[in-house]
Amino acid sequence: MNSGSTGRRVFYIAAMVAILVPLFMLGQPAVRSRNGSQGQEGGVLAQLRSKYDLGQGDLGDIDPASESARLATLGMRGVASTILWQRAEYYKREQYWDRFSATLNQIALLQPHFVKVWEFQSWNLSYNISVEFDDYRQRYEWVKKGIDYLIQGTTYNRRKPHLPYELGWFFGSKMGVADEKLQFREMYRRDKQFHEDLLGKGMDLNSQEGLGPDNLPDNWLSGRLWYERAYEIVRAGALPSKGPINFYRMSPQWLINYAQAIETEGVLNEAAAQAWRRAGGGWRVFGEIQMETTFGDVIRLTDLNLANQRLSESQEKFLAFCADKNKEMSEKRRSLLSQNQIDALAIPAEKRTAGEMALVIEANITLQAPFDEIAKAMPPDKQLEALELAMNV
Repeated sequence: MNSGSTGRRVFYIAAMVAILVPLFMLGQPAVRSRNGSQGQEGGVLAQLRSKYDLGQGDLGDIDPASESARLATLGMRGVASTILWQRAEYYKREQYWDRFSATLNQIALLQPHFVKVWEFQSWNLSYNISVEFDDYRQRYEWVKKGIDYLIQGTTYNRRKPHLPYELGWFFGSKMGVADEKLQFREMYRRDKQFHEDLLGKGMDLNSQEGLGPDNLPDNWLSGRLWYERAYEIVRAGALPSKGPINFYRMSPQWLINYAQAIETEGVLNEAAAQAWRRAGGGWRVFGEIQMETTFGDVIRLTDLNLANQRLSESQEKFLAFCADKNKEMSEKRRSLLSQNQIDALAIPAEKRTAGEMALVIEANITLQAPFDEIAKAMPPDKQLEALELAMNV
């Protein structure tokens, strides 16, 4: 009896050792030298994390407090996070704002690399909680709390464009569209301490790109700087946080909003003209960006101008080749015109009213026979070439 029990114990220990050895080989961490270079690649899992940039050091800063909190949950981080989210919603509902903020920080400790944590809770701070206060100065402070929370998230997710993109929206839309936009924009321009804090976090709002006509940071231009940072992350290999057109249009759109804002505030001098020229330049840059469609094709919006030019050239070439037949068929189709359209065509172009110009446009559409019909009506010796030209129109 005892010998059988001892045998089973030996077997169990041997089985555990046999399981632990491959687990150790798979999970062995990578080792780095003092200068930061990789000394040992580590096990298979460590190599996969390094290959696909899945390690925490690749995603962003590693916070010792976050790691301690993760270990303290004993593998139940998801359960702890869910409880904290429920508690945060309770504190928000009961308007315990300090406890709410503290709970958000605890959630961030447990889920620092989950961008939705930062997006959702920063929106709570800047949009949902700020409006609970009557004084616009208190609202402004809570808007800043949401921005600070988002910026904190960027340090843990530096390879994702989502949070810089959201920061661009917060700086522009929240401060420039809200009911308190006049107060918010003025307070932001004068908030030197906030500007210095952001400089310490890697965003120089006092650069020429971010200064308004009074040489103070403008919220629309500050938001644009954050969008440009999101674009830099995408150029480094990350995927856009939205569809490419919506993603890249925000920077030039914010330049337009900036120009509109300063004009509304009474800036009507050369600074306003320069703002509009700058916005136009931004849209030209936007049109030249190469964007991948859902079908996998790479396009540029300015390609439409080139396509229209080629279409116009093809139409002119076809109509020149089929000039006589086109004129003949157009005369036959003249019977399809109404009397009002015929009368409008007889009026000189410079004397036509808006209604008469609309009638002329309708008449010209009616008079123009389809190109394939014109090609088929051409003489046999020219029909094939006419059909080939029609196919390019």
